[in-house]
Amino acid sequence: MLNIRENMSYWISEISSKSDVLRLILNTLDIIVLSLLLYICARFLVGIMKKRSGRLLVGIFAVLLLVMLSYLLNLRATFFVLESVMQFGLIAIVVIFQPEIRTLLENVGYAGKHFSAKKTFTKENEQIQVINSVCRAVYGMSKQSVGALIVFEREKEINAYDEMKAVTLNSDVSSELIENIFFKNSPLHDGALIIKDFRASRARVLFDEISNNPRLSIRLGSRHKAGVGATENGSDSIAIVVSEETGQISYAIDGELRQNISVEELQRLLKKELVVRTEEKPSAKKDKTKSRNGAAN
Repeated sequence: MLNIRENMSYWISEISSKSDVLRLILNTLDIIVLSLLLYICARFLVGIMKKRSGRLLVGIFAVLLLVMLSYLLNLRATFFVLESVMQFGLIAIVVIFQPEIRTLLENVGYAGKHFSAKKTFTKENEQIQVINSVCRAVYGMSKQSVGALIVFEREKEINAYDEMKAVTLNSDVSSELIENIFFKNSPLHDGALIIKDFRASRARVLFDEISNNPRLSIRLGSRHKAGVGATENGSDSIAIVVSEETGQISYAIDGELRQNISVEELQRLLKKELVVRTEEKPSAKKDKTKSRNGAAN
């Protein structure tokens, strides 16, 4: 393998030295790859700083600064101790930041999947119909103080949940279906309902992690924290929560929770975030033009 790499490097350097175009292409590719790596690292750091583990990251940078200072000031004993700690600290960092590293790798893998996956398109009127059904169900459950967690899955797939306990539905969305799922005596009322491509995908979804955002009120229950957690770490999902105690409606998006909103506000938000306007196909337009001309004749 080493000989192959050396031979490839030799031939590439030989060809690039004789071709200004190839050298320019390789330099451009080098810059693009480096920029992509820096962007991924920046996203990783920003994601960590929003969570409690961000404090650990600040502590790690402080230790690194002490190592540098002890080396520059020739503090031999301090440098020896800190250097020894850092050798074992690398393993500890991987363990501590395992969830963030996993999310980062999943997002990188998703970037390739995005171009190859087939997209399921739903007509605009059908999208609005689903949103209206969800809002009717949320309004009814709010009036009766029935706890509920509904998550709209968008581009990024949700997979951080117990698949053994989740129930696959793959059915049309209706207000009656949603209210029956979250009825207190229903076997599916625990966990969340996931709506994907404007269809009821799975029920009784128990997420692996709930949000640890310190800005959230300590009065919030696990349902609210699970909803916020489902929209964190780069997720583009939208979570709707109905409080079992107060009947208040809330929604979470990008890890931020908005509480005590009206059904009208929720409806406007969902239409703004979810509805994709579909243009008429050329054939449909031609058929309409023919029918109008026929009617005129």
